[in-house]
Amino acid sequence: MALIFYLSSLPGEQVGQVSRPIEARINAASPVSQALKIDWLKVGHIIGYAGLGLAGYNAIHITTGAQPKMIVLCTILMCALYAMTDEFHQTFVAGRSGSAMDVILDTSASVGALVVRWFFYTARRLIYNV
Repeated sequence: MALIFYLSSLPGEQVGQVSRPIEARINAASPVSQALKIDWLKVGHIIGYAGLGLAGYNAIHITTGAQPKMIVLCTILMCALYAMTDEFHQTFVAGRSGSAMDVILDTSASVGALVVRWFFYTARRLIYNV
């Protein structure tokens, strides 16, 4: 959460200074990414909130021992609320703005990470009879 907050607090032009060299390196290494015109800032959102979703799930699981469905619900709610407050926070940062689409993307990234986690957890249980 602290890393997401820090990156959200960077002014718009500073975000560009940080992201442009990374984007140029990736595009140079992979012509496919350049052809697809991937928005690497959105990829950053996906990575950050997928990580937040997984970390949130594990934290709630370890500290409460609640049922998995309740943990998933609480994790999604936590990530959605944090995404909303993050976008609201960005409205106060120079050169930045809040976006409802980013809230949807961030929440979807968290849900996607939880689905992938469930898939691997279920596959492991089926394979190893754990």
